[in-house]
Amino acid sequence: MSKIKWLSVDDPKEIYQNNQTSIVFKHSPRCIISRIVLKKFEYDYAPSSKIDIGTVIMPNSVVMANSKIGLGCIINTSSSIDHDCII
Repeated sequence: MSKIKWLSVDDPKEIYQNNQTSIVFKHSPRCIISRIVLKKFEYDYAPSSKIDIGTVIMPNSVVMANSKIGLGCIINTSSSIDHDCII
């Protein structure tokens, strides 16, 4: 079971309506690779981390517990943000 409550978005404007940090996972429901990446992200996701608005986390990246990522950061592909880091 996922630790993340996913919402389906039909219009990109819906992402900005709730004034909260949003994680966007764009995938094809028929693609097995997308499904594997989604499950890995859900497994590695640490709810105690704080991710600010405008931050982009690329595929295969890991953000560990109690990390804080500021406004508009780009966490590039396969990056690892260890626990208690502030970016």
